[in-house]
Amino acid sequence: MIDFIKHIQTVIPEIIPYFHAMKGCQQDKTYHPEGDVWIHTKLVLEEFYNEWDLYTPKARKIMAYAIIFHDIGKPYCSEKIDGHIRSHGHSRIGYHIALELLDKALAAGDIEYDDMLEIANLVLFHGKPPWVSEKSTRDAEYEVIKLSQDCHIWLLWKLSTYDIKGRTAKDVPEMLEKVEYFMMLAEELNCLHLDYKFYNDYNKFGYLVKHNYHHTDQAYDDSKGHVYLMVGLPGTGKDTYIKENLSIWPIVSLDDIRAELKIKPTGNQGKVIQAAKEKAKVFMREGATFTWNATNTSKLIRDGLISLFTQYNYRIHIHYIHNTFDKILEQNKQREAQVPEKVIKKLFRNIDIPKNSEAHIVVHIDKTK
Repeated sequence: MIDFIKHIQTVIPEIIPYFHAMKGCQQDKTYHPEGDVWIHTKLVLEEFYNEWDLYTPKARKIMAYAIIFHDIGKPYCSEKIDGHIRSHGHSRIGYHIALELLDKALAAGDIEYDDMLEIANLVLFHGKPPWVSEKSTRDAEYEVIKLSQDCHIWLLWKLSTYDIKGRTAKDVPEMLEKVEYFMMLAEELNCLHLDYKFYNDYNKFGYLVKHNYHHTDQAYDDSKGHVYLMVGLPGTGKDTYIKENLSIWPIVSLDDIRAELKIKPTGNQGKVIQAAKEKAKVFMREGATFTWNATNTSKLIRDGLISLFTQYNYRIHIHYIHNTFDKILEQNKQREAQVPEKVIKKLFRNIDIPKNSEAHIVVHIDKTK
């Protein structure tokens, strides 16, 4: 059996300060009487080790990474509120920390891109399973189906179970029952081991994003056109990808519009975005296929664009290009118009990798190999 704490410290030495922070991060005694975040994490690992034989070698590594990262965000958001320690938002903070550190493991060849994605999403979603039982049947089904689009539900169920068993609080039996409900609902929906299968992508988008279809509907796709929404950090090769794969269609390029308006990337982007949207509206009124080319690494920005495209009943294809941080910096240096390294670093640390539940079709282009 692998000692994953030692293994990860070897692969990602940068994680050691985070471990020290976890050791000093106290938790509320009502829910975590066992001790600090580090003690809890080791207890969760022990629960996983008890079921070692259930996993393939690949799944073992995914689960171990997810467990070690699942509460890594707590030291950066824990605070005392009304006499209790709370860690609101630790899953999202942990997701971003995990992506930054997993980049090192990806570069070292210890994991592959799809492993990184699975691990990060498990960290992001690990707290959701127990609370599905608190929702109405309709909302509970929606939550499970949506989660199934972006992570392996069986792994999420197991992670949540280990997380609960790694506590010594009085509510452990009750919480385990809630997680069991999550698992049974996923099994009933036939998405415990696979993502939920919709009749088509139009139905998927209508159910998950527009909320105008039931998940069992057989929707007719009456999309008026197609838009390819590029996502990727500067230096990942979006322009090259468009040239090689999407060049037959017109492009809404924020870089080109900035040049036309003589606005720097660090300047006020309001006019740039507005001009880009007006250009896109012309294409959509004509029903023309087009590409929207910008970094779009923030889900908040993508949501605004997706809302616009949805108003015109467009079929949305997200194409996300991923590369390791060091390779991105290297490729950025070869660009004619280089982006400041500090800008790339900020985008990298805050990236929201597109979820399959965001659009009709989401394509992940792995450039790390």
